[in-house]
Amino acid sequence: MHELTITENMVGLVTEEAKGRKVSTINLVIGELSGVVEESLIFCFHVISKGTLLEGASLNIKKIEGRMRCRLCSFEFGIDGDGLCPACRRPGGKLISGKELYIESIEVEDRDEDRGG
Repeated sequence: MHELTITENMVGLVTEEAKGRKVSTINLVIGELSGVVEESLIFCFHVISKGTLLEGASLNIKKIEGRMRCRLCSFEFGIDGDGLCPACRRPGGKLISGKELYIESIEVEDRDEDRGG
């Protein structure tokens, strides 16, 4: 389950970026071809974040569909079809999206809120 390693790395990066502030939201971008199982990632996050400044943070996940660009006519299309370009009916193409996996942004509480004032 590579989601565990991905989540450990994500928690480390977010913790470093938060600079001691409580994290309320983590916004992730995950491509449908990244191989990441969203439910496993969420489960791992809840386990790993316990007792940290990330505990209780929301994970917002933006899913990116797999898309290709035809090498012949440059038409862009989804990968859910028969693998042929819908415009010129040539097979294959160049993958242009769907393998993304990154932290888009994080939201942290103000330091004043952390101190109760």
